[in-house]
Amino acid sequence: MLQPLTGAAAAVGQTGRQGAELAVDQINAAGGVSGTKLKLEVLDTAGDTTTGTNAFAKLLNDNPIAVLGPNYSNVALALVPRLSRARVPMLAGALSPALTKSQSPWVFRIRSSDATAAQNLVAYAVGTLHQKSFALVSEESDYGQAGIAAVKIALRSKGVAPAAAVTFGSNVNDLSSQVLAIKKSNASAVIYWGSQKPAALFAKQVKQFGYSGIIFGSNAYTDQSVLKLAGNDANGIYSVVNFLPTAEDPAAQKFVSDYKQRYNSAPDSYAASYFDAVNLLAAAIKSAGNQPKAVANTLKSIDYNGLASHYLYHDHGEMTGPQEITQVKNGMPVVVQKGQ
Repeated sequence: MLQPLTGAAAAVGQTGRQGAELAVDQINAAGGVSGTKLKLEVLDTAGDTTTGTNAFAKLLNDNPIAVLGPNYSNVALALVPRLSRARVPMLAGALSPALTKSQSPWVFRIRSSDATAAQNLVAYAVGTLHQKSFALVSEESDYGQAGIAAVKIALRSKGVAPAAAVTFGSNVNDLSSQVLAIKKSNASAVIYWGSQKPAALFAKQVKQFGYSGIIFGSNAYTDQSVLKLAGNDANGIYSVVNFLPTAEDPAAQKFVSDYKQRYNSAPDSYAASYFDAVNLLAAAIKSAGNQPKAVANTLKSIDYNGLASHYLYHDHGEMTGPQEITQVKNGMPVVVQKGQ
């Protein structure tokens, strides 16, 4: 498994790891897969291409059946040509649309892509909330730029052109110039696309400077670390997600209870997605055996109902279905529209 255990997104790397560990331990406690225990080896990518590719090379020394992760798109995209040589399936949480556009037969995306998220969020903003004027703010990273490009495509499909578009660096400590540009545009809504730490800063500064429009954002605004840092300033922000710990489904509530008992915190969508990925992989191994090519072929025909999604292979490696629209209320993301 490849996760960002250090760096800016270490928190979600840790929850992804914990979700996978919980699934492996539960499967092994029940006897394993066809009598064989699963083994999970986790290495740090730090969200860095070189560190991630080196970690992938190290994992290959142990002849894995599959690789879980990575989360960062820059790392995942760097691994695509290496997957073809290694001939091992990768169940990735990276969100760049370019990942499945590579059409690699070894890529399986277990979290909804930025293209899907952007389409869902824009459809809700324009169709349900009747917004017509948008300012865009995005991180100058592969993730931020791929996401905001998907937002622009989604807006264009609705006949909407952005009133303004600003960017910021990943290590930004002040977004006042970007917020002032947004205010100057007179846009009635803002769409933010970026990672966790800047998301909290943006939520605070956009309120500090008195912007009164509606804010939409990437799934950073369903992350508990972001909402804790942003405090009351995050209230009202809309986002998209595949899983919330408040889900009422009995299987989801059992997962939440088991996770809390073990880790003393609520699981996030990363934890749920990688919990699902392990169970999805276990189902494929049970059906096809432990050879990577057979497992990859089985993943292309599997139909699996997990916690975070109904998983079904389509569009060169996409595995997930519709997302839910959320709004932060009293510091917590609340579903305002079910996945459609």
